[in-house]
Amino acid sequence: MTGNKTTDLIVSALNLTLVAAGIGVFAWSNFIDSRKLPTDIEGYDKLKDTAKKMVFSETFKLDSFTINLQARHTKLRFLDVEMHMLPFRKEFLELLKENKAMVLDSIIDITGKMEPKDLNSVAGRILLEDKIKRVVNDQLDKQVIKRIFFTKFVIQ
Repeated sequence: MTGNKTTDLIVSALNLTLVAAGIGVFAWSNFIDSRKLPTDIEGYDKLKDTAKKMVFSETFKLDSFTINLQARHTKLRFLDVEMHMLPFRKEFLELLKENKAMVLDSIIDITGKMEPKDLNSVAGRILLEDKIKRVVNDQLDKQVIKRIFFTKFVIQ
C-alpha cells in the first residue's frame, strides 16, 4: 500500500468495484442472458428451410458427343462426353444457346489437342474445364460460364 490512508481506501474501493462489476457481467452472461442451444433437430430443420430458399441456376446441357483424341499409336482413341455448363446468370443461358456451335467447336478444338493420358487424370479434367471456360468466355467477351459439370466422361 501507499501509506496514505485515503489513497489506500480509494484504491481498495475501486478494486472492489471492478471485481463486483466483473462478477456481475459473468453472472449476467451465464445465468440471466443465456440463450438456449439449438438441438440437432432444430438445426436440421433450419438447414432444410435455408436450402429450400436457395435458388439454383439452370444449366446449359450439351448432350453426349464424341471427340477423336490424339493417339501416338495406330489405335484410335476417343472421348465420349456429356456436360452441363453453369452460367453466372440465368440470362446467359440464351447466349449459350445462340452460340452452341461455337461452344462445341471450342470444346472439340481444346479436347482434340489433349492426350488421353492427360484426360484420364483428375488434374487433366480440371485443366480441361479451366481451358473450356477461359476460351468460351474470351470468345463471348464476358464471363458467362461459372462451372462445368461432366455427367459422362468416357475415354476409350
